[in-house]
Amino acid sequence: MKEGHTLTGLSDFSHSLSAFTESAGMDGGVFLAVGTVILDDYQIIADGLGGLLSDSLLTQVGAIVTAAVGPKDIVARTGADEFLVILTGLKNRTAAGRLLHRVLKSIAAPRILEGSQLQITASGGIAIYPDDGADLESLYGRASTAVHESRRRGRGQWRFYTHSSGRRAQQQLRLESGLRCALQNNELSVAYQPQYDIRSGSSCGIEALARWRRADGEVVAPSVFVPLAERMNLIASLGAAVLLEACGTVAGWSTAPTDEFILAVNVSMRQMDTEFCAMVCRILDSTGFPASRLELELTESVLMNDAQRVLTRLARLRRLGIRIAMDDFGAGYSSLSYLSRLPVDRLKIDRSLVHGLSSETKNIAIVQAVIDLGRKFGFTVLAEGVETECELTTLRQLGCQQAQGFLFSKPVRAATARRLAGRNWGAPGAHGSA
Repeated sequence: MKEGHTLTGLSDFSHSLSAFTESAGMDGGVFLAVGTVILDDYQIIADGLGGLLSDSLLTQVGAIVTAAVGPKDIVARTGADEFLVILTGLKNRTAAGRLLHRVLKSIAAPRILEGSQLQITASGGIAIYPDDGADLESLYGRASTAVHESRRRGRGQWRFYTHSSGRRAQQQLRLESGLRCALQNNELSVAYQPQYDIRSGSSCGIEALARWRRADGEVVAPSVFVPLAERMNLIASLGAAVLLEACGTVAGWSTAPTDEFILAVNVSMRQMDTEFCAMVCRILDSTGFPASRLELELTESVLMNDAQRVLTRLARLRRLGIRIAMDDFGAGYSSLSYLSRLPVDRLKIDRSLVHGLSSETKNIAIVQAVIDLGRKFGFTVLAEGVETECELTTLRQLGCQQAQGFLFSKPVRAATARRLAGRNWGAPGAHGSA
């Protein structure tokens, strides 16, 4: 076991914790901390860099972590994107936090890799000996719990282990095992929310939305299980299941309301791998659903990593006749330079801009700008989250073309969605219920 050196796993830590603390000279109230550092979004970065460059990146990060800690501290690589740090000779908890903060700050510094500038972040967690555990295995487990809690709150952060984070970790483990079982046992379902033309009231499409009701009857919100699926690298399986179910269901409807009736399905950033286009083609072939009526919805965050790779894959999908929509537009960091290059058919105005639209002058100005932008680029513009007649009236006055939201219908079962798709909004029986 070498001090200040990056190792390849925990097997090198064969000594008991008591022997280690004695060799480290821990006395006089000096204590020890175990920290876990995990690179944020490493798999996405690795996919973009390729094997050799990602290995080079990990070597750089290992050297950075080792240089950031003290000469008697220990650094071990414990996973593809994970490092364990044993911090010794500490006077208090504050010193441990300060040191881990320095490690994360060093990792986040911009670096050059093969001539290109790259910036990554990492998240961290700390467990304190002996308060949080009397052996290395316990401390490592609780530091890992703390780092997962910090990642839940955002990138590039760190936290101390607490008993409350341990309880949350148990709840998280229950959700993770439940989601795996749900995918294996087809517990997930698809709900559909209709979309309407604002001026004519005619149905112009539906959006397919994943839903999860556990075997015990508990309903897990999409805002919980979709990010969970991304963190667990299950989002590709989840996305494929939703796409297959939605295409098969809508293809089974005897006729579409119009030739332009669109089925919209959300796509996560983590789904945009090398197999994505082939997967979409297989599903269209197996269900017989027309490519020209399928719309894949992506958020602006898809372009944050390796935009050129994403644009290439979107162009390939577009050549197959598949439509592309930019979801939640206006909620993030919109880049007009990317927008001019995107093969986009539709912009979806984020619901946060639609709420209170009749009274918020800033929101009105932003929505008007998006509508004008869509008109100039040739995009259809749809407003999400429309809940009141006042919002709908304002959108109509601003020239918005399409809308969806609770004013028209909540997400509903397939049979109800089929009925709604055949009627104009406002017609008798046109309002949906789950």
